[in-house]
Formats: sequence, structure tokens, C-alpha cells
Amino acid sequence: MITNPASHAEFVKAAGIHESGNRMAWMLFRFGFSSTPPAAHRRPAASTLLNPLSEGPSLQEPLIE
Repeated sequence: MITNPASHAEFVKAAGIHESGNRMAWMLFRFGFSSTPPAAHRRPAASTLLNPLSEGPSLQEPLIE
């Protein structure tokens, strides 16, 4: 699905579509299927802080099962 105005404009231009009267061209498709992708490797939230918090709320890492 095209979800942003710039990409939508490129699609309309490339396809030679003329949108008018509050009509908008859509292109929705799905090809085939695939297995579940691997889990993303994420950095701990604390590793993104420049000055770790010494007081106040603590950051807890998400539980990865």
C-alpha cells in the first residue's frame, strides 16, 4: 500500500492516472507468502541514553521469550 504523498504522486505519474473529483488511485497487492521473519536484535533502552538516570523512573528491558 502506498502510504505517503510523495510515493503516491510517483505512482500516479508512472501509471498515467488522472485523479479528479475527490477520487484517489489505490494500488493494493500481495504476492505469495513467507515464513515468520526472525526477531529483530534490539539495543537495550539504557544504551541509548547519553547520561544514564541515577534517580527517578527506571528503564526495564522488554522480556524476550
